[in-house]
Amino acid sequence: MRAELIPILSVQAPDQLIVGQSSNFQILFNRPTSCHGFLRFDLASRDNEKTIGLIAGKLGTDCQSVDEPPRENVFSFTPKTPGLFVFNFFTGKDNAGKDTFVTFDVEAVVNPN
Repeated sequence: MRAELIPILSVQAPDQLIVGQSSNFQILFNRPTSCHGFLRFDLASRDNEKTIGLIAGKLGTDCQSVDEPPRENVFSFTPKTPGLFVFNFFTGKDNAGKDTFVTFDVEAVVNPN
């Protein structure tokens, strides 16, 4: 199996995070071919900035193009400290070959209960 970074189409981010609780980001993506399937999310962290890429596994060689609705997966994140978190989700490359991202700033707060 070969792992490949593929573009994320869209992200639904939570409005707020609660310290110590898992929150979900809804991710939409297209499979490049019939041989591709979701493998994992790749997370790079620098303090409160998180960069996320979707990794697809490619299995087989007789791959066909696919005409199907986008697939959905969930990226879960649990903040350990309060504060502002910046999430950069990989959306592909621009015409110059530079990586592009959709970015969300989400505040993590201590549960008031």
